[in-house]
Amino acid sequence: MANIRIIAIMVIAAILAVFSAGCSDNGAGEATGTATPTAVLTATATKTPAGGSSGEYSIDEDLPSGIDVDISASVVDSGTLLIKYDFNLTSMGTAMGQKGWKILATAYAYNPDKVEDGFSVNSYDDIISAGLPYKTNNIQVFPSNLYPGKAEVSTNADSGMRLDTNDYYVYGVVLREA
Repeated sequence: MANIRIIAIMVIAAILAVFSAGCSDNGAGEATGTATPTAVLTATATKTPAGGSSGEYSIDEDLPSGIDVDISASVVDSGTLLIKYDFNLTSMGTAMGQKGWKILATAYAYNPDKVEDGFSVNSYDDIISAGLPYKTNNIQVFPSNLYPGKAEVSTNADSGMRLDTNDYYVYGVVLREA
């Protein structure tokens, strides 16, 4: 019986210690304790071009509307530009069926000073006719899903336009029906 009383007293003392610890108030609404520094994690920077870059995308009218695209690019070595894209189809729900869509995702990049003024990419044909460096992936996406993808575009094209990642460049992805 005495052991139970000792244990009960210890439990009550522990509970009181927990409640009495923590933030204290000096009555003026100001905390009296000092903040302890915490470690802050920072992301490792990727190599970015001196002139900057911008991303764009185009979706063929044969594909359903409602595909949200997030795109980014980074230089991974002296001859490759890694273009990452995320397709968000969560707003489409499941009303479209579970079959999904077969899509050709063509990633490309170019330096605006190497194309004619007013040039923009609106289709796969624009990429081919301008001789832009590109990479096409054949994928299948489904309603209510997120699709992360990537493509490595060579900056050292054997034929067509050469991409200079040290100068301002535009990168993007064109989605069309497979």
